[in-house]
Amino acid sequence: MLQKISIFDRMDSISDTEKEDYVSQVNKAAVDADSYSRELTDDEINRFKELQRDYENSGKFPKIN
Repeated sequence: MLQKISIFDRMDSISDTEKEDYVSQVNKAAVDADSYSRELTDDEINRFKELQRDYENSGKFPKIN
């Protein structure tokens, strides 16, 4: 089960070093943020749209264990 956590809560919960590492990794990525190694299935596309809608409407962000 996913816990509702906003991006602000997520960013507050990680250290400055983790944030810097994350930004560095993103900036070094050789691919666009929305590219995938394979075509998504219909179920995956629907789930992606659902998660995107939940995030945009209520700030829902999956909790990372």
